[in-house]
Amino acid sequence: MKRMQLTIGPRLRPLKTPSADVPHAVLESNYTCNRRCTLCYNLTREIVKPLDQLRSELDSLCRLRRLETVSILGGEPTLHPDLPAIVRMVKGRGVYCQVLTNGIVLFRDGSDALLDALVAAGIDRIVLHVDCGQGITAEEMDLMTSTLFGKFERRGVFFAISSTLYRENVGGIPALLRRCAQYPHFDGMLATLARPGSEMAQHAAPAFGRPDMADVDGAIRAGLRVEASSYIPSSLDDEEIRWLMYLYYINARTGATVPLSPAFVRLMRSVYRRIEGRNMFAAPARRSLSGALFLATAIVECLLRPSRIPGFAGLLSGSLRAIRFHSLIVQSVPDFNAERGCVEICYHCPDATVRDGRLAPVCLADHMSPPGMDAGLSGDEALSRAIHAHLEES
Repeated sequence: MKRMQLTIGPRLRPLKTPSADVPHAVLESNYTCNRRCTLCYNLTREIVKPLDQLRSELDSLCRLRRLETVSILGGEPTLHPDLPAIVRMVKGRGVYCQVLTNGIVLFRDGSDALLDALVAAGIDRIVLHVDCGQGITAEEMDLMTSTLFGKFERRGVFFAISSTLYRENVGGIPALLRRCAQYPHFDGMLATLARPGSEMAQHAAPAFGRPDMADVDGAIRAGLRVEASSYIPSSLDDEEIRWLMYLYYINARTGATVPLSPAFVRLMRSVYRRIEGRNMFAAPARRSLSGALFLATAIVECLLRPSRIPGFAGLLSGSLRAIRFHSLIVQSVPDFNAERGCVEICYHCPDATVRDGRLAPVCLADHMSPPGMDAGLSGDEALSRAIHAHLEES
Protein backbone atom coordinates (compact mmCIF):
# COMPACT_ATOMS: atom_id res chain seq x y z
CA MET A 1 0.00 0.00 0.00
CA LYS A 2 1.35 3.43 -0.95
CA ARG A 3 1.35 6.34 1.50
CA MET A 4 -0.72 8.57 -0.79
CA GLN A 5 -3.56 6.01 -0.83
CA LEU A 6 -4.36 7.19 2.71
CA THR A 7 -6.49 10.28 3.23
CA ILE A 8 -3.95 11.40 5.83
CA GLY A 9 -1.06 10.42 3.56
CA PRO A 10 0.24 13.95 2.83
CA ARG A 11 0.82 14.51 6.57
CA LEU A 12 2.68 11.21 7.12
CA ARG A 13 6.43 10.88 6.81
CA PRO A 14 8.34 7.59 6.66
CA LEU A 15 9.84 6.51 9.98
CA LYS A 16 13.34 5.49 8.92
CA THR A 17 15.52 4.67 11.92
CA PRO A 18 19.23 3.87 11.39
CA SER A 19 19.89 0.18 11.99
CA ALA A 20 21.96 0.72 15.14
CA ASP A 21 19.25 2.98 16.62
CA VAL A 22 16.28 0.64 16.10
CA PRO A 23 14.83 0.33 19.64
CA HIS A 24 13.36 -3.18 19.47
CA ALA A 25 14.53 -6.74 18.90
CA VAL A 26 13.29 -10.30 19.41
CA LEU A 27 14.81 -12.96 21.66
CA GLU A 28 13.72 -16.46 20.62
CA SER A 29 13.70 -18.58 23.78
CA ASN A 30 12.57 -21.90 22.28
CA TYR A 31 10.86 -23.36 19.21
CA THR A 32 8.68 -25.90 20.99
CA CYS A 33 4.98 -25.07 20.86
CA ASN A 34 1.59 -26.39 22.03
CA ARG A 35 -0.33 -24.94 19.06
CA ARG A 36 -0.14 -25.49 15.33
CA CYS A 37 -1.00 -22.11 13.87
CA THR A 38 -2.00 -22.21 10.21
CA LEU A 39 0.58 -19.65 9.07
CA CYS A 40 3.44 -20.19 11.52
CA TYR A 41 6.81 -19.07 10.13
CA ASN A 42 8.88 -21.43 12.33
CA LEU A 43 10.28 -24.41 10.43
CA THR A 44 11.57 -26.30 13.48
CA ARG A 45 9.92 -27.13 16.79
CA GLU A 46 12.51 -29.13 18.73
CA ILE A 47 14.93 -26.62 20.24
CA VAL A 48 14.87 -25.18 23.78
CA LYS A 49 17.78 -22.80 24.25
CA PRO A 50 19.86 -22.91 27.45
CA LEU A 51 20.29 -19.72 29.45
CA ASP A 52 23.94 -19.30 28.44
CA GLN A 53 22.98 -19.25 24.74
CA LEU A 54 20.18 -16.77 25.38
CA ARG A 55 22.56 -14.56 27.37
CA SER A 56 24.98 -14.58 24.44
CA GLU A 57 22.20 -13.72 21.97
CA LEU A 58 21.00 -10.91 24.21
CA ASP A 59 24.59 -9.59 24.31
CA SER A 60 24.57 -9.55 20.51
CA LEU A 61 21.24 -7.72 20.34
CA CYS A 62 22.44 -5.07 22.81
CA ARG A 63 25.62 -4.63 20.77
CA LEU A 64 23.82 -4.32 17.43
CA ARG A 65 20.96 -2.05 18.54
CA ARG A 66 20.22 0.73 21.02
CA LEU A 67 17.34 -1.17 22.58
CA GLU A 68 14.39 0.13 24.53
CA THR A 69 12.31 -3.08 24.41
CA VAL A 70 12.97 -6.80 23.92
CA SER A 71 10.17 -9.21 23.02
CA ILE A 72 10.55 -12.85 24.04
CA LEU A 73 9.01 -15.16 21.42
CA GLY A 74 8.96 -18.84 20.54
CA GLY A 75 7.63 -21.27 19.62
CA GLU A 76 5.71 -20.79 22.80
CA PRO A 77 7.92 -19.12 25.45
CA THR A 78 5.84 -20.29 28.43
CA LEU A 79 7.11 -23.81 27.64
CA HIS A 80 10.67 -22.74 28.46
CA PRO A 81 11.47 -24.01 31.97
CA ASP A 82 13.44 -20.84 32.84
CA LEU A 83 11.21 -18.12 31.40
CA PRO A 84 11.19 -15.99 34.60
CA ALA A 85 15.00 -16.11 34.62
CA ILE A 86 15.03 -14.96 30.97
CA VAL A 87 12.78 -12.02 31.86
CA ARG A 88 15.13 -11.08 34.72
CA MET A 89 18.07 -11.32 32.32
CA VAL A 90 16.41 -8.89 29.91
CA LYS A 91 15.35 -6.51 32.67
CA GLY A 92 18.92 -6.54 33.94
CA ARG A 93 19.93 -4.72 30.74
CA GLY A 94 17.75 -1.76 31.64
CA VAL A 95 15.19 -2.32 28.87
CA TYR A 96 11.49 -3.11 28.78
CA CYS A 97 10.54 -6.76 28.42
CA GLN A 98 7.40 -8.23 26.88
CA VAL A 99 6.43 -11.85 26.23
CA LEU A 100 4.27 -12.95 23.32
CA THR A 101 2.29 -16.08 24.25
CA ASN A 102 -0.70 -18.10 23.06
CA GLY A 103 -1.80 -18.18 26.71
CA ILE A 104 -2.50 -21.92 27.00
CA VAL A 105 -0.14 -22.51 29.93
CA LEU A 106 -1.25 -19.35 31.75
CA PHE A 107 -4.91 -20.24 31.14
CA ARG A 108 -4.58 -23.82 32.42
CA ASP A 109 -2.26 -23.09 35.33
CA GLY A 110 -4.69 -23.26 38.23
CA SER A 111 -2.11 -21.99 40.69
CA ASP A 112 -0.99 -19.09 38.50
CA ALA A 113 2.54 -19.89 39.63
CA LEU A 114 4.18 -19.02 36.31
CA LEU A 115 2.26 -15.76 35.92
CA ASP A 116 3.20 -14.68 39.44
CA ALA A 117 6.84 -15.59 38.77
CA LEU A 118 6.82 -13.46 35.60
CA VAL A 119 5.35 -10.52 37.51
CA ALA A 120 8.00 -10.94 40.23
CA ALA A 121 10.70 -11.03 37.52
CA GLY A 122 9.56 -7.62 36.30
CA ILE A 123 7.65 -8.39 33.09
CA ASP A 124 6.40 -5.14 31.53
CA ARG A 125 3.78 -6.48 29.12
CA ILE A 126 2.18 -9.77 28.08
CA VAL A 127 1.00 -9.95 24.47
CA LEU A 128 -1.66 -12.62 23.99
CA HIS A 129 -1.73 -14.20 20.54
CA VAL A 130 -5.18 -15.56 19.67
CA ASP A 131 -6.90 -15.75 16.29
CA CYS A 132 -9.04 -17.97 14.09
CA GLY A 133 -5.95 -19.55 12.49
CA GLN A 134 -5.18 -21.46 15.69
CA GLY A 135 -7.97 -24.00 15.31
CA ILE A 136 -10.10 -22.63 18.15
CA THR A 137 -13.68 -21.36 18.07
CA ALA A 138 -14.84 -17.81 18.73
CA GLU A 139 -16.33 -18.99 22.04
CA GLU A 140 -13.01 -20.50 23.11
CA MET A 141 -11.18 -17.30 22.18
CA ASP A 142 -13.64 -15.20 24.20
CA LEU A 143 -13.28 -17.45 27.25
CA MET A 144 -9.48 -17.45 27.08
CA THR A 145 -9.14 -13.70 26.59
CA SER A 146 -11.63 -12.74 29.30
CA THR A 147 -10.07 -15.15 31.81
CA LEU A 148 -6.48 -14.12 31.10
CA PHE A 149 -7.25 -10.42 30.87
CA GLY A 150 -8.84 -10.65 34.30
CA LYS A 151 -5.69 -12.28 35.68
CA PHE A 152 -3.43 -9.65 34.14
CA GLU A 153 -5.61 -6.78 35.32
CA ARG A 154 -5.67 -8.01 38.91
CA ARG A 155 -1.87 -8.05 38.91
CA GLY A 156 -1.52 -4.62 37.33
CA VAL A 157 0.39 -5.98 34.31
CA PHE A 158 0.08 -4.22 30.97
CA PHE A 159 -1.19 -6.48 28.23
CA ALA A 160 -2.05 -6.43 24.54
CA ILE A 161 -3.41 -8.76 21.90
CA SER A 162 -1.73 -10.14 18.78
CA SER A 163 -3.67 -11.51 15.84
CA THR A 164 -3.18 -12.68 12.28
CA LEU A 165 -5.60 -10.91 9.95
CA TYR A 166 -7.66 -12.87 7.46
CA ARG A 167 -10.45 -11.41 5.36
CA GLU A 168 -12.89 -13.00 7.80
CA ASN A 169 -11.71 -11.12 10.90
CA VAL A 170 -10.56 -7.70 9.62
CA GLY A 171 -13.97 -6.12 10.21
CA GLY A 172 -13.95 -7.21 13.85
CA ILE A 173 -10.92 -5.15 14.89
CA PRO A 174 -12.81 -2.00 16.02
CA ALA A 175 -15.34 -3.94 18.13
CA LEU A 176 -12.56 -6.01 19.69
CA LEU A 177 -10.56 -2.95 20.70
CA ARG A 178 -13.63 -1.22 22.11
CA ARG A 179 -14.39 -4.29 24.25
CA CYS A 180 -10.78 -4.46 25.45
CA ALA A 181 -10.88 -0.80 26.50
CA GLN A 182 -12.83 -1.82 29.61
CA TYR A 183 -9.50 -3.07 31.02
CA PRO A 184 -7.32 -0.16 32.24
CA HIS A 185 -4.08 -2.10 31.63
CA PHE A 186 -4.92 -3.15 28.07
CA ASP A 187 -2.94 -0.90 25.76
CA GLY A 188 -3.02 -2.16 22.20
CA MET A 189 -2.95 -4.66 19.38
CA LEU A 190 -0.37 -6.08 16.99
CA ALA A 191 -2.01 -7.31 13.77
CA THR A 192 -0.19 -9.12 10.95
CA LEU A 193 -1.60 -9.62 7.47
CA ALA A 194 -2.03 -13.31 6.66
CA ARG A 195 0.30 -14.89 4.17
CA PRO A 196 1.53 -18.52 3.97
CA GLY A 197 5.14 -18.71 5.08
CA SER A 198 6.04 -20.87 2.09
CA GLU A 199 5.33 -18.00 -0.32
CA MET A 200 8.51 -16.18 0.64
CA ALA A 201 10.81 -19.14 0.12
CA GLN A 202 9.17 -20.03 -3.19
CA HIS A 203 9.02 -16.43 -4.48
CA ALA A 204 5.32 -17.01 -5.10
CA ALA A 205 2.60 -14.43 -5.61
CA PRO A 206 0.58 -13.41 -2.54
CA ALA A 207 -2.43 -15.56 -1.69
CA PHE A 208 -5.70 -14.10 -2.93
CA GLY A 209 -7.48 -14.81 0.36
CA ARG A 210 -5.45 -12.44 2.48
CA PRO A 211 -6.51 -8.85 3.20
CA ASP A 212 -4.33 -5.97 2.12
CA MET A 213 -3.37 -2.87 4.08
CA ALA A 214 -6.09 -0.79 2.40
CA ASP A 215 -8.78 -3.25 3.59
CA VAL A 216 -7.54 -2.98 7.16
CA ASP A 217 -7.19 0.80 7.13
CA GLY A 218 -10.72 1.16 5.78
CA ALA A 219 -12.14 -1.04 8.55
CA ILE A 220 -10.24 0.87 11.24
CA ARG A 221 -11.25 4.31 9.99
CA ALA A 222 -14.90 3.29 9.61
CA GLY A 223 -15.29 1.36 12.86
CA LEU A 224 -12.82 2.98 15.23
CA ARG A 225 -12.85 6.49 13.72
CA VAL A 226 -9.09 6.95 13.87
CA GLU A 227 -6.47 7.56 11.22
CA ALA A 228 -2.85 6.48 11.09
CA SER A 229 -0.24 8.42 13.06
CA SER A 230 2.96 7.07 11.45
CA TYR A 231 4.36 4.33 9.27
CA ILE A 232 7.51 2.33 8.59
CA PRO A 233 8.32 1.96 4.89
CA SER A 234 9.69 -1.01 3.01
CA SER A 235 13.36 -1.65 2.42
CA LEU A 236 12.91 -0.73 -1.27
CA ASP A 237 10.48 2.19 -1.37
CA ASP A 238 9.86 4.99 1.13
CA GLU A 239 6.31 5.35 -0.17
CA GLU A 240 5.40 1.69 0.41
CA ILE A 241 3.85 1.07 3.85
CA ARG A 242 4.98 -2.03 5.77
CA TRP A 243 3.96 -1.05 9.31
CA LEU A 244 0.93 1.24 9.69
CA MET A 245 0.67 2.61 13.23
CA TYR A 246 -2.37 4.13 14.92
CA LEU A 247 -1.96 5.89 18.28
CA TYR A 248 -5.15 7.11 19.86
CA TYR A 249 -7.14 7.81 23.02
CA ILE A 250 -10.44 6.08 23.67
CA ASN A 251 -13.13 6.69 26.28
CA ALA A 252 -13.98 3.24 27.66
CA ARG A 253 -17.49 4.36 28.67
CA THR A 254 -18.62 6.24 25.57
CA GLY A 255 -16.44 4.60 22.90
CA ALA A 256 -15.34 8.01 21.58
CA THR A 257 -11.85 8.11 20.09
CA VAL A 258 -9.27 10.76 19.15
CA PRO A 259 -6.13 9.83 17.19
CA LEU A 260 -2.75 11.41 17.76
CA SER A 261 -1.70 13.51 14.79
CA PRO A 262 1.43 12.69 12.76
CA ALA A 263 2.96 16.05 13.77
CA PHE A 264 2.43 15.37 17.48
CA VAL A 265 3.85 11.85 17.19
CA ARG A 266 7.00 13.18 15.51
CA LEU A 267 7.36 15.75 18.28
CA MET A 268 6.76 13.10 20.97
CA ARG A 269 9.42 10.80 19.48
CA SER A 270 11.93 13.64 19.29
CA VAL A 271 11.39 14.71 22.90
CA TYR A 272 11.54 11.09 24.12
CA ARG A 273 14.83 10.54 22.28
CA ARG A 274 16.35 13.66 23.85
CA ILE A 275 15.27 12.63 27.36
CA GLU A 276 15.91 8.86 27.20
CA GLY A 277 18.80 8.74 24.73
CA ARG A 278 17.04 6.09 22.66
CA ASN A 279 14.00 5.78 20.44
CA MET A 280 10.51 4.89 21.64
CA PHE A 281 9.07 1.41 21.24
CA ALA A 282 6.32 -0.10 23.41
CA ALA A 283 7.16 1.85 26.55
CA PRO A 284 4.26 1.23 28.98
CA ALA A 285 2.68 4.38 30.39
CA ARG A 286 2.29 4.66 34.15
CA ARG A 287 -1.37 4.40 35.08
CA SER A 288 -0.88 7.02 37.80
CA LEU A 289 0.20 9.56 35.16
CA SER A 290 -2.35 8.68 32.48
CA GLY A 291 -4.69 11.60 33.24
CA ALA A 292 -1.88 14.17 33.29
CA LEU A 293 -0.39 12.76 30.07
CA PHE A 294 -3.76 12.97 28.34
CA LEU A 295 -4.28 16.59 29.36
CA ALA A 296 -0.75 17.53 28.25
CA THR A 297 -1.32 15.76 24.92
CA ALA A 298 -4.66 17.52 24.42
CA ILE A 299 -3.12 20.94 25.06
CA VAL A 300 -0.24 20.43 22.62
CA GLU A 301 -2.47 18.85 19.95
CA CYS A 302 -4.96 21.71 20.16
CA LEU A 303 -2.16 24.28 19.94
CA LEU A 304 -0.85 22.55 16.83
CA ARG A 305 -4.33 22.35 15.28
CA PRO A 306 -7.13 24.31 17.02
CA SER A 307 -9.69 22.41 14.93
CA ARG A 308 -9.05 19.42 17.21
CA ILE A 309 -10.48 21.10 20.30
CA PRO A 310 -14.03 19.62 19.88
CA GLY A 311 -12.64 16.10 19.52
CA PHE A 312 -10.61 16.25 22.71
CA ALA A 313 -13.42 18.00 24.57
CA GLY A 314 -15.85 15.28 23.50
CA LEU A 315 -13.52 12.59 24.78
CA LEU A 316 -13.66 14.14 28.25
CA SER A 317 -17.37 13.37 28.59
CA GLY A 318 -17.47 11.62 31.94
CA SER A 319 -14.25 11.01 33.86
CA LEU A 320 -10.55 11.05 33.11
CA ARG A 321 -10.45 7.56 34.63
CA ALA A 322 -12.32 6.21 31.59
CA ILE A 323 -9.74 7.46 29.09
CA ARG A 324 -7.22 4.91 27.75
CA PHE A 325 -4.22 5.26 25.46
CA HIS A 326 -3.97 2.53 22.81
CA SER A 327 -1.61 1.64 19.99
CA LEU A 328 -2.58 -0.45 16.97
CA ILE A 329 0.17 -1.70 14.66
CA VAL A 330 -0.66 -3.41 11.38
CA GLN A 331 2.24 -5.29 9.81
CA SER A 332 2.68 -6.46 6.25
CA VAL A 333 4.94 -9.51 6.01
CA PRO A 334 7.85 -9.79 3.52
CA ASP A 335 7.12 -10.15 -0.18
CA PHE A 336 9.16 -11.08 -3.20
CA ASN A 337 9.30 -7.99 -5.40
CA ALA A 338 9.22 -9.46 -8.92
CA GLU A 339 9.95 -6.13 -10.59
CA ARG A 340 13.12 -5.57 -8.54
CA GLY A 341 13.95 -9.28 -8.29
CA CYS A 342 14.51 -9.24 -4.51
CA VAL A 343 12.85 -9.57 -1.14
CA GLU A 344 10.98 -6.54 0.22
CA ILE A 345 11.01 -6.33 4.02
CA CYS A 346 10.31 -3.67 6.65
CA TYR A 347 12.92 -0.90 6.76
CA HIS A 348 15.65 -2.12 9.12
CA CYS A 349 13.14 -4.68 10.46
CA PRO A 350 12.09 -3.68 14.01
CA ASP A 351 11.31 -7.36 14.69
CA ALA A 352 14.80 -8.67 13.98
CA THR A 353 16.30 -11.49 16.01
CA VAL A 354 19.86 -12.76 16.12
CA ARG A 355 21.21 -15.80 14.28
CA ASP A 356 24.93 -16.63 14.33
CA GLY A 357 25.62 -13.22 15.85
CA ARG A 358 23.86 -11.33 13.03
CA LEU A 359 20.45 -9.71 12.69
CA ALA A 360 17.70 -11.48 10.76
CA PRO A 361 13.95 -10.72 10.48
CA VAL A 362 12.27 -13.17 12.84
CA CYS A 363 9.71 -14.18 10.19
CA LEU A 364 12.50 -15.11 7.73
CA ALA A 365 15.22 -16.27 10.13
CA ASP A 366 14.54 -19.99 9.65
CA HIS A 367 14.91 -19.58 5.88
CA MET A 368 18.14 -17.61 6.28
CA SER A 369 19.86 -19.53 9.08
CA PRO A 370 18.00 -22.62 10.31
CA PRO A 371 18.33 -23.21 14.08
CA GLY A 372 20.94 -25.74 15.08
CA MET A 373 23.09 -25.32 11.96
CA ASP A 374 26.70 -24.18 12.15
CA ALA A 375 27.59 -20.54 11.59
CA GLY A 376 27.87 -19.63 7.94
CA LEU A 377 25.32 -22.19 6.74
CA SER A 378 21.91 -21.07 5.58
CA GLY A 379 18.78 -22.34 3.92
CA ASP A 380 18.74 -19.60 1.25
CA GLU A 381 22.14 -17.93 0.95
CA ALA A 382 21.04 -15.31 -1.60
CA LEU A 383 18.20 -14.28 0.70
CA SER A 384 20.58 -14.17 3.67
CA ARG A 385 23.17 -12.00 1.96
CA ALA A 386 20.64 -9.45 0.71
CA ILE A 387 18.83 -9.09 4.03
CA HIS A 388 21.95 -9.06 6.21
CA ALA A 389 23.37 -6.29 4.04
CA HIS A 390 20.21 -4.21 4.51
CA LEU A 391 19.99 -4.76 8.26
CA GLU A 392 23.65 -4.00 8.92
CA GLU A 393 23.90 -0.73 7.00
CA SER A 394 24.19 2.31 9.25
